[in-house]
Amino acid sequence: MHDLPPTTPAPAVAASGGSIPRRDRRDHGLIVAGVVAAILAVLALLAIIAINEQRPLPTLGPSMKPTLAGQASVDVDFEAYDRTPPRRGDIVVVQAPQGYQGGCGVQTRFAPTCPDSEGYSVDRLVKRIVGVPGDEIGFDADGIVVRDGIRQDETSVRRCARVNCSMQPMRLGPDRYFLAGDNRPVSADSRLFGPVPLESIDGRVSVPGQSERPEQS
Repeated sequence: MHDLPPTTPAPAVAASGGSIPRRDRRDHGLIVAGVVAAILAVLALLAIIAINEQRPLPTLGPSMKPTLAGQASVDVDFEAYDRTPPRRGDIVVVQAPQGYQGGCGVQTRFAPTCPDSEGYSVDRLVKRIVGVPGDEIGFDADGIVVRDGIRQDETSVRRCARVNCSMQPMRLGPDRYFLAGDNRPVSADSRLFGPVPLESIDGRVSVPGQSERPEQS
């Protein structure tokens, strides 16, 4: 009888649908976990962005009465001016110029002299835009805006009675916005620190019961 040559066992072939080796399962699990973590991170980032686009901001002081209460929170759209410029009538949050409370060193009230080179203070102010680039802005004694020689119909402001709030007209240059509080006798605004550049305006305030863009004429 002839001896048969030793046979080499055939390699094992996993049947279709068979189990994945243990190491491959572990690697697969790590990949899935990484993908899930990345998705969760993206969702968290989108949520933060959505919150920051419009979030409440506390207000202090009476300068916007009667439109806004002194101790209240307002919703601010921080993306409002990414594509469109501010308009007359918008209520905005603005970075106050450095030294604004003292008129930037000028003793005369209503002297618009705060230079851009001084930078901004840490204070944020809530004011209404009453003048946009190219406008000629002045104020009558009762605090009502006179734009391009025409007295405006401002029904939402508190007028000046015991103090003279008049201001001689001034022409706004490019990229300059004139701000005023609705409570004209007490508001520290562009009558004190001058027109502000667009870059200092953080966003637009949403006022319940009012249209988003209340005035543009």
